Amino acid sequence: MSCEVRKWVWYTSGTHEGVRSMYRSAGYRLSQGRIVGYGPSQIRRAAGAARGVNRRVWRSVTGAGGRPGIAVKYPPEVIRGIADLPTPGYYDWYNRLNTLLDSLVVFGANQLRNQGYRAVAMTRESVVKGEAGYNTVLPYKTLATRAGVGWIGRCALLVNDQYGSAIRLSGILTDAPFETATPVEGSRCGRCVACVRLCPAQAINGREWSVGVCRDELVDAPACRKVARERAGLGFGRADVTICGKCIEVCPYTRKYLRTNGMDRLGTD
Repeated sequence: MSCEVRKWVWYTSGTHEGVRSMYRSAGYRLSQGRIVGYGPSQIRRAAGAARGVNRRVWRSVTGAGGRPGIAVKYPPEVIRGIADLPTPGYYDWYNRLNTLLDSLVVFGANQLRNQGYRAVAMTRESVVKGEAGYNTVLPYKTLATRAGVGWIGRCALLVNDQYGSAIRLSGILTDAPFETATPVEGSRCGRCVACVRLCPAQAINGREWSVGVCRDELVDAPACRKVARERAGLGFGRADVTICGKCIEVCPYTRKYLRTNGMDRLGTD
């Protein structure tokens, strides 16, 4: 699989000067609304292991402390490939992007601490497995909605205007001061129920998200997990892995991302 390497990071205008300095010190050139250039060696190594990644940096705050977040996108051809079943390539990219996110938030937290702030990287180690599934102290999707990056779809995944749900998320907890972002308070799915209709597990009940609505009010997580494992077994022989991606692939915003890159679910590269 060949993907173009994107060597730039978007960042939100008005981002705290300390964060901008952090990326300058890492070897990035800053221009209006964008950080461009090559990052430090650990980020370059991570990016080399996950080619084709855009890294979008945003921020969200409550009171004096901030919660910088990072999102990385799946290559469009990977998402197009899971129209029928999850693929080995999709599972590989799932792991690659998670590794990249861990590298980025650890680097960011270290840099903030070096500037005198407290900071905790929200790596995969912060995810706790419970009876109802996996949870974090502060859900990445909550962080993203408070930062105005997107909203929660009926399927309980973040939806972004540009990439749909074809992104993975992480973040940093810190007491560094940030300007307040404009949060997204409600769903923008409108009348769309594509993920509800096409969910293989019929686990999505169709309710619209708004602030205060939790995941279990939107989806039946155990039913989702059961069928996702069945599909992973059929797709690449790993029935012990909970991964499906159907609600990502059918989202109209994800489809728009694919079309923007010259392909759709049934098209060609």
